[in-house]
Amino acid sequence: MREIGTSQDITRQKLREITLSEAEQAIYASIEALPFGFASYGPDDHLQYFNSEYRRLLPFSAALLRPSMHIEDLMRRSAHIVGPACGYEDAEEYVRDRLSSTREKSLHWTY
Repeated sequence: MREIGTSQDITRQKLREITLSEAEQAIYASIEALPFGFASYGPDDHLQYFNSEYRRLLPFSAALLRPSMHIEDLMRRSAHIVGPACGYEDAEEYVRDRLSSTREKSLHWTY
């Protein structure tokens, strides 16, 4: 009986994966340790990650936060509560204003 096969050493690849995983864990731990709310939305406006303090800052919509959710979904689902708390009578106006403000290069939002 004859066997044919190949062999490949993947040690370096596995070490890189472990190192990358450890680096990601360190970044997430650092973000979680921040004394202020932090969230990262990607260029497509999808939530990438956030810390516990960010969730605390959004008491009316914290339960809605999910990685990969679109920021517009978060705004629409919470507009009926957050809009009036921010002085808006019309939920759609709140969503429009908030969406336009997310398009600005530098956004400082206080709630």
